[in-house]
Amino acid sequence: MWKEKSEVIPHLCKFLATKDIKRCRLVCKSWNYNATHTLKGRTTIKIRLYPENDRDTDPFKMWDGIVQKMQFCQVNVHLEILNQLEYTLPPVGLKIFPPVGFLKSIFVQVYKAEQWQKDLCDKIVLNSALTLEKLRFEWRHDMDYFPFLRGTTFPELWELILWDIWDRRENDGLLLERIGQMITEAFPKLEYLKTNCNQLYEIGKMGFLSNFPGSLKSLELTGQLDAKGLKYIAKIPSSLKKLVFHQVSFDAYDPYLNRLPFMLHKLLEKHSPTLEKLAIDISWPDGCEKLKWGVPVFPALKSFRICHPTTFENIEFRDKLVTGNNWIRLDYNVCFPSLESLHVSTNELHVAFLPSAENRILIANSVKNVEIAVEDVRNKEEKLAFYKRLLDVFQNARDSASGNLKIIVTYKT
Repeated sequence: MWKEKSEVIPHLCKFLATKDIKRCRLVCKSWNYNATHTLKGRTTIKIRLYPENDRDTDPFKMWDGIVQKMQFCQVNVHLEILNQLEYTLPPVGLKIFPPVGFLKSIFVQVYKAEQWQKDLCDKIVLNSALTLEKLRFEWRHDMDYFPFLRGTTFPELWELILWDIWDRRENDGLLLERIGQMITEAFPKLEYLKTNCNQLYEIGKMGFLSNFPGSLKSLELTGQLDAKGLKYIAKIPSSLKKLVFHQVSFDAYDPYLNRLPFMLHKLLEKHSPTLEKLAIDISWPDGCEKLKWGVPVFPALKSFRICHPTTFENIEFRDKLVTGNNWIRLDYNVCFPSLESLHVSTNELHVAFLPSAENRILIANSVKNVEIAVEDVRNKEEKLAFYKRLLDVFQNARDSASGNLKIIVTYKT
């Protein structure tokens, strides 16, 4: 009977919410024992690597809270190093901390790190090399720390997030070189990478991008971008299935600003045969002349999200197989033949990726979900005409159960 419970309870917990698993632990000892393992798998233990009670001179009491948390964490850990700039911690012997390893997820948040804190993070990351699946680093002050991982392979790691919240142009070259070496040598199964545009650009200048693992399928970028950055991004050898530009802005002082349409088209064209999800949130610099953009046809794209579409108000599509080098106007059945979900956030109703009164678009056969967020438009007739155009084009955007149209238009005020 005990063996049956030990097999059934963890399986049942997979289908329960975290709060329900906590309640299951109260049933009896066997439920508590078997449900706890699943709960630990969902729980991220946040450990502040600075003393919660720095007035106590006894080092064991000073770090007692951290030690207790480190004894519990088995799967996911969030290491927070947020020392004050003017505050220096005394050296700490790492032996007072229990060994932590074989984790699946590590999130390191750095503001200002002492050497012993760096050493402790290094130890935790390296001890989890065989099991680690997700690694995230967030720098809140200077990019002065990243674990030295060269010579160590992380065979299961598939997600890497590197985020400098200040999006600095000038970064530590040695640190970025270490990151570039790590991506090319230590993570053979890397599938998802999220980073700042400037970081990727600097790593690209060092020649690492062409050696990125072929397993990379998802790339998410944030921060400021220019034509040179797009050029280097295109050197990533793998074929992407997901490409996200999140809160990206073009550099108004980029001397090659007029080359942006060509470089973006080249990047999108390279990955268009395999892209299944594309999100573009790119703002155009104020005062700069708008440019004409060209984008390829996306035969495999299932989800498309675009914000600030006025950046691309002058846009055309190209299907080399059908039209050679000729440009074509928007036709969802040609430009997005597999598209199922469309999300547009705009400040006006007449944008390139939506049907207009002048551009009669055929019914988009594959689109099943449409969400449009529009800045406040006070003309009711204009709103009604716009919604009617959506209904005419996206006639198949219906809920499979109720048959109701799944077209949501939100007007922001």
